[in-house]
Amino acid sequence: MNGVISELILEEAVRHADKIGLSVEEMRAKSKSIFEISPAPGEEIVEVYKRVVIDFGDAHVLAAAVTEKCNVLVTLDKKHLLVLKGKVKGVRILSPGELISQCR
Repeated sequence: MNGVISELILEEAVRHADKIGLSVEEMRAKSKSIFEISPAPGEEIVEVYKRVVIDFGDAHVLAAAVTEKCNVLVTLDKKHLLVLKGKVKGVRILSPGELISQCR
């Protein structure tokens, strides 16, 4: 199983590095060692997913998952993304706990 995150998601993670006790540099390096970093999705595809998401700011997350042909989107966002389970064709949306339990 390969993990992929877009440049936009990487930058969001880096902004919150202090929440897990890492510096910006440490967070960026760790993320790049774990994930493949994909380019940010194009505006056209982001616009398509603005019609699907609850919060327009999350459209790039779905657009990146679809653009990169991801099988699974793993998120902790209960309010905006996990509620879309079964509503996005081609991408399963799971919490980290759900993913771990399915890999056992």
